[in-house]
Formats: sequence, structure tokens, C-alpha cells
Amino acid sequence: VRMYVGADPTIADGNAAISETDYRRTRTGYYLRKYVHFESTNSNSIDGYFRIFRLAEMYLNYAEAEFYANGVTPAALAAVNAVRRLADMPDFEAGISSPVFEARLRNERQVEFAYEVHRFHDLRRWKILHQIEKTVTWMQIVIQADESLQYNRIRLRNTPGMAAEKYLIRPIPFDQQKIYEMYGVEFQNPGW
Repeated sequence: VRMYVGADPTIADGNAAISETDYRRTRTGYYLRKYVHFESTNSNSIDGYFRIFRLAEMYLNYAEAEFYANGVTPAALAAVNAVRRLADMPDFEAGISSPVFEARLRNERQVEFAYEVHRFHDLRRWKILHQIEKTVTWMQIVIQADESLQYNRIRLRNTPGMAAEKYLIRPIPFDQQKIYEMYGVEFQNPGW
């Protein structure tokens, strides 16, 4: 019998296999364990409170707002450097140019907030959605005859329309549209 530490892997036909209908399972073959203690289970949660808004997010949000309002200021640098110091990373140097600061700030957000769904919104806010990979893949894990695991990365679908201009903003919900209509205004965001 093959034993696994923690949950079963996403092996084909396993209890954690890929499913497009069961919301408790993965759609891609990947699971996230960030901020999850390795000994936590369904009946024994030792993770503590879920972090909804972290200190690093406050600093990086402030740094971004300060940068876009006033450029590379000492306050913007101090906010980013506060986050970097928490991870024992070197400070952004004083005198950094605006394009370099913007690129490094965006990278800082990508690294700091990995798997926290910030990237989804960041790409839209910065209007750079068209620059990301337009292919969705998933990981299939198959147990071989010798009980070794084979990992197959499979293209799920191409998503050429996901970088369309309309995806930079969300549609106005139907119930809100009804409120506009009560006042004789038909309004929806472009493309929706």
C-alpha cells in the first residue's frame, strides 16, 4: 500500500482528483498550502485565524498609491523597503527611476502575494492582462505499474478572449442595472 503525507495527491480517479463539477476539488491539478499548517486536517485546524488583510498588503498598496500619485518618493520607497526588510531582502535604492521602480514594485506584489488572488486584480488594474500567458494548463498525476508517480502537464484550453478590453473591468451586476433603469438610465460597462 502506498502511503502519502497529508492529503492524497491528485492522482487520476483518486479522492482529490481533478473535477470540473466538485467545488471541493481542484480544476487544475494543483492545490495550495500557503498559510496552512502541515498537521491541519478537516477535524483539527491549527492554522489560527485566516489572514484577510496583511501588513505587507497595506505597505505595498500604500507604495503603489504614492508612486502613481507622486512618483518615486521617500514614502513609496520606505513602504516597499519595510516589506523587503521583513524578508531580509535588500532595500530598493534611493534615486531609482520611475520605470524601474514600477517594474520592481509589480514584481514585489507578484512574489509577496503569490496564490492570494491579488495577481488577478493587479493585472486588470494595471491594464497588462494581454501580456500574460493565454493558455490554461492542468497537472495530471498517474500512478505507474511500479507505483512511481508520473506528472503530465496538459493544456486545458486556449483562452484568446480572456485578454479582451472588457475583462479589465467587471460587469455591473443585474440588480444594480435594475436600479439604474428605475431612473431611466440604461448603463453597463463596455463590452458587457
